[in-house]
Formats: sequence, C-alpha cells, structure tokens
Amino acid sequence: MITFNLLFICFLDGDSPIDINQVARDPSGKDINVLQQHIEILLTLSNLVFFNTLCDPYREGADFVRGYPFSLHKGVPTTVSHGLWLNIPNYDAPTQLVKPRERNARYVDAVLTIPKGTLYPMCGLNLAFNHELIGPAMYFGLFGEGQPIQRYDDMWAGWCSKVVCNHLGLGVKTGLPYLWHSKASNPFSNLKKEYHGLL
Repeated sequence: MITFNLLFICFLDGDSPIDINQVARDPSGKDINVLQQHIEILLTLSNLVFFNTLCDPYREGADFVRGYPFSLHKGVPTTVSHGLWLNIPNYDAPTQLVKPRERNARYVDAVLTIPKGTLYPMCGLNLAFNHELIGPAMYFGLFGEGQPIQRYDDMWAGWCSKVVCNHLGLGVKTGLPYLWHSKASNPFSNLKKEYHGLL
C-alpha cells in the first residue's frame, strides 16, 4: 500500500505470495506507470448520468459528442480508479477451472465511468482511491482462514463504496492502468474459499 500526501491510497499487491503482479507494457512496449495513471484518473472528472460514446470525454484528445447535454459537461470528482489485468484474468474459481489456459492479451486504451446506480466487481489488486472523499466506505471485509465468505473482501468494498459514491454523486472509473498478473492462485483452493460467497 502506498499513500500520496494523505490524499490518495493505492493498492498494487496481492494478498498472498501466489498473486504476483508486475509492471505491464503498453502496445508500444513501454512500461506502464501505474501510479501516475491512477493519479491522473483520480484528478480527472467523471460524469455519472449520461454516457459519452467516445469513452472518457475528459481525457486529452477526446471531448463530448454531439447530443451530450452542455449542462452535464462540468462533471463530478472521481473517487475510485479501478485498473485491470493483462495475462491471467481475474476469474472466479468455476471459470478458472473451465478456462485454465485462457489469457488476456487485449490492451484497451480506455477509461470508463461506471454509471450511477450500477455496481461492478472490484478487485483490490490494482486500485487507487481518494480517501478524503470515500475513505471510510472503502472497507475491505474480513478475509482469510476461518472467515465465512473468503475472496469477497474486495468485492464487498467495491459494492459498498460504489453505493456510497452513487449517493454522494462521486465518480468511479475502470479501465487503465493495467498490471501484468503472472500467476493464478489454485482454483480448487479458491472454490473452497468462494463457495459460500457464490451461493
């Protein structure tokens, strides 16, 4: 965990030695600066109630498309930046068992605001958030040996923080930056941990 001036908090590590995240490369072969991209995303506005078909209208080289209401151009603060993985996908145990050799090689240069009223499956392994705006709501549920719903601690934090962001009118974005995930955890062990959560 890394803290920036007591304003942003970023998670880039796994919860066990099996979850191995490394620097990923963009399509040009350049190393991705994950911390820089998370900070830039958190400093960029969001719009919760009207979707822009050119993805994030606040990014350089983009803008609002024709038909997007001028009254909504102002935007709201972005509170959560949820990055994605290249290589080994973030699947649940049943999907891991069915697709053990599947890999994600698609680098999509996009950041999307998750619309108001919509939940998403948040993974805590590539995540940054503004703790001044949402800190107490970013509570990861208890996990580990003996806990009834394991491997859902980050899901719980994502659902709760998104509901709070919806209520407060704050933005949550997903997409960039990417991490390279090099080793999957054991799907049989994961199934035992996820069983109650899946039900």
